[in-house]
Amino acid sequence: MVSVDDQLFAGTARDDGRLVTLRLAARPAPGFELISLAARRVPNAPNKAELFAATRQSVFRVFLDPLNRWRVEEVKLGTNADFLELWVTDGNRARVADRSGVVYSLPSGLVLATAPPDAGAAQDYLSTCGREFALFAKDAFVLGPAERGTARWTPLGLAPDQFEGGRLFEGGGLLVFGAGGDAQKIPCAR
Repeated sequence: MVSVDDQLFAGTARDDGRLVTLRLAARPAPGFELISLAARRVPNAPNKAELFAATRQSVFRVFLDPLNRWRVEEVKLGTNADFLELWVTDGNRARVADRSGVVYSLPSGLVLATAPPDAGAAQDYLSTCGREFALFAKDAFVLGPAERGTARWTPLGLAPDQFEGGRLFEGGGLLVFGAGGDAQKIPCAR
């Protein structure tokens, strides 16, 4: 499955070196660009997967119905958030987060984490090393355990950098790239 602007295309993966034919599968929100995609295995159906797709204002669940037709359902989250990224955890749990740092469980819409105070806007999210990380304008953060039902972001205290426009990557741990290209590595054991 791939996205182009506001469209999702699907094809069957090949391992013989031949081209994959992609066909239009769905347009979750015509006219609104898809900014993030994440697929997870369907519980109790090992050969099936479902896809979550996000625009800046909406999240959609995309799946094959029993007749192998693509279906789209909007996931109601009860927010006007500016969504930034979708991901699936190591435990096959789907998540979506917005630019403020609020994380929602999918498809339930339960708020899992609130925005950290004074961190600036979120730049990127990554699930690696069995944990969830976020890069904000002022520092990188790790998501801690839930207290009273909601998890909190804890700053990693990285060397000062300009993180606005930066990115997170996996590479034997967490790699944090600042806007100027400076990289900092955090081992998984930290």
